[in-house]
Amino acid sequence: MYLLPRDETMEKNISDDDDGYEDDWVPFNPYDGILTTPMDPYEEEDCYFGDNVFPHVIQQCECFGNITIIPDDVLMLWYELREDVKEEIYNGVYEEPPWSCEASNQALIWLSSGNTRDGGDLWTRFIMGVSFIQMNGTQWDLTNGWLSSENECAWLGVQCNGRFQSNSFALDTNNVHGSLPTELYKMRGMRTLSITRNHVSGTIPIEILLMPKLEHLSLYANQMRGSIPSEIAKATRLKTLLVSNNLFFGRLTSYLGEVTTLEKLSVGFNEFWRKIPTELGLLTNLRMLSLEDNRFSGVLPTEFSRLTNLEYFMMSRNLMVGTLPSTFAGLTNLLDFRIAYTGVGGTMPSELRVLTNLYRFDVGGNNFRGTIMTELGLMQGLSWLALNNNDFTGTIPTEIGYLANMTRLSFKETLVNGTIPTELGYLTKLEDLSLSQTKLTGVSPDEVCALRLLDLNLYVADCPGAGNSGIECAVPDCCSFCRRGDQTAAFNSGSG
Repeated sequence: MYLLPRDETMEKNISDDDDGYEDDWVPFNPYDGILTTPMDPYEEEDCYFGDNVFPHVIQQCECFGNITIIPDDVLMLWYELREDVKEEIYNGVYEEPPWSCEASNQALIWLSSGNTRDGGDLWTRFIMGVSFIQMNGTQWDLTNGWLSSENECAWLGVQCNGRFQSNSFALDTNNVHGSLPTELYKMRGMRTLSITRNHVSGTIPIEILLMPKLEHLSLYANQMRGSIPSEIAKATRLKTLLVSNNLFFGRLTSYLGEVTTLEKLSVGFNEFWRKIPTELGLLTNLRMLSLEDNRFSGVLPTEFSRLTNLEYFMMSRNLMVGTLPSTFAGLTNLLDFRIAYTGVGGTMPSELRVLTNLYRFDVGGNNFRGTIMTELGLMQGLSWLALNNNDFTGTIPTEIGYLANMTRLSFKETLVNGTIPTELGYLTKLEDLSLSQTKLTGVSPDEVCALRLLDLNLYVADCPGAGNSGIECAVPDCCSFCRRGDQTAAFNSGSG
């Protein structure tokens, strides 16, 4: 059961691949049928235990910092279970006393109470119990089934295969706090771990990267710190790594280049810095690469030209220098290419004309110069073209009028000059046209004005000024507004 709809490809991989569980795996539960004193339900901010038989361990720890009330039968079973957990989960080293408020001990006492062992696999229930307590489960928005006697496969966010072995743990957008438990490593059949859009802190535990069947790790939109451990190289089956929108920092590990199974890699919106590892060019199975909104510097690695399966390449808002490699023309499967506000520049390589599948090309806010290549007209898939905030000169190529799928087109804050090509009137799907802060002059063609009767909602140009500067464009019948001087929206009620 998931909090949010899952990626269909990911879902298919989980359900259809018989390798999602170990052939010799069977649930382990030697204590099935043993009944001890049940734990009282959790009551938030209730520290009066006079009417309780066995106050919930989470309450005891919240109120007093230790566990003082444990029925004798629970304690006896706790000693037995501790030995089992010590060997199976902690490799023979576990010395927490029964009064400890460590998440592992709270989970162990919970597992020793009532009939909580009867639902499924003993080890899975213990690890899930640790996860609930360490990640502040009592504060989650939804807790359906958690820490109940139901089989753990029925707990919210836990998915199992046909043998009732957990292979997916997903708690997206559920007010999850705390840090990731290292005990998750013992989930031998786990293929998907997704805890996104929450408040998870701490670092990525090295142990999680050693999970033998892990294919999808999604931790984006949290508050995690540190960096990606070099042990990522041991995640030899990993297909998806999404850790964007966190507080990660430092150099991006070059060991990512050894995870050649990766298809999706997103580390955007963090504080990674210095050079981008050229080893990422070894990830030839990548379909999505997001490095945007970091502090990467240096030049764009030419090694990325090897990523011929790449469809989405997001690199915007970094601190790069140099040019856009012409060898990127080999990335013929690209659909979305964003390198806005990165600092790259020079002339636009005409070799990119072969990227006919590209629907979004955003190079705004860079140091590109020279004339705009006429070959853009060959990139028939384009629907979003942002050339704004560069030093492009010359006229707008008439060939851009061939881009029949265009919806958003921006030449804002460039040095383009001349008149507006009438061929832009062929762009019947256009919704947003930005021509302000340029050196364009003359009259807006009737063909372009006519687009306002279709889908063109935003059409901005410079207001006519001294001499021949600006565009004569009636507001609001043609231009939605014009820009005068430093004013971004100088309305003109006349005919232009």
